[in-house]
Amino acid sequence: MLINYDPDGKPIFTDDIIEEAEQLRLHPVLILCDEPRAQVGDPTGVSFIALVAFIPRQGDRIVLEDGRVCEVSKVYYKVLPRKDTHGKTQSILLVPNVTAYLLPDSPEQSSGNGRV
Repeated sequence: MLINYDPDGKPIFTDDIIEEAEQLRLHPVLILCDEPRAQVGDPTGVSFIALVAFIPRQGDRIVLEDGRVCEVSKVYYKVLPRKDTHGKTQSILLVPNVTAYLLPDSPEQSSGNGRV
């Protein structure tokens, strides 16, 4: 699953996603775009995995497919072990996790559809 609207879930990095990123020479990034002042468990945000040439930085803006705009507030990195078919760790990836918030003047923000 590359896109997730469940506030308690998150997209899963699969070996296929990581292999595609390596073949394309891109970086896999987990992006969470949420409403400002949303509380944990609020069904307002969307998270997704993107393959990018450049890792977003604080202050960068991400335009979603529906025209809404999120501004990056924080970038942190998570260790993601890659295992071989026998369950043994074969490599460790450092995966960027990007937190962003919808801008107030973003189109369709008040519609509440939350779609990327």
